Amino acid sequence: MTTTSTSTTIPTESAQNIGIIGLGRMGTAIAKNILKSGFKVVVYNRSEEKTVPLTELGATKARTPKEVALKSDIVVSSLRDNDAVLDVVSGEDGILSGFQPKKAHIGTSTISPSLSTKLAGMHEKNGSLYLAAPVLGNPAAAKEAKLTTFVAGDVASVKRCERVFKSYSQLLI
Repeated sequence: MTTTSTSTTIPTESAQNIGIIGLGRMGTAIAKNILKSGFKVVVYNRSEEKTVPLTELGATKARTPKEVALKSDIVVSSLRDNDAVLDVVSGEDGILSGFQPKKAHIGTSTISPSLSTKLAGMHEKNGSLYLAAPVLGNPAAAKEAKLTTFVAGDVASVKRCERVFKSYSQLLI
């Protein structure tokens, strides 16, 4: 596991409210597995209709990424590319505009290393934390919680997010 040094870690006892941003095939499967694991889940997607199957399972729908961040201890994003991730994090109603200190953002998207480094710095300035955690697998593997997740970030925070990771991954590297 690759680690970076940061003084921001999330308290274990508070990691019960999980936000999910990006409800494509992978994001929806990840969200369903997190729900099955007993977490309270808040969901957001640009196409609002994609939230319906998850709200029917007990998730709460948010209107913006900011609202997801305000209601979550940990936010998991599953987005298409660098531009989508950067917009969801730093936009006017983005994650950072709603994140309180000590909260964590788990990025499951495959993005450039330079954006990952930039996101870590943006979160650190905010007092929050970014864990780069791209997943390996397809939607069928995601449905079965059999993804492989490559996690980079603060070791203590990775440990504190482990229950979330294990809800949708069979292997953490």
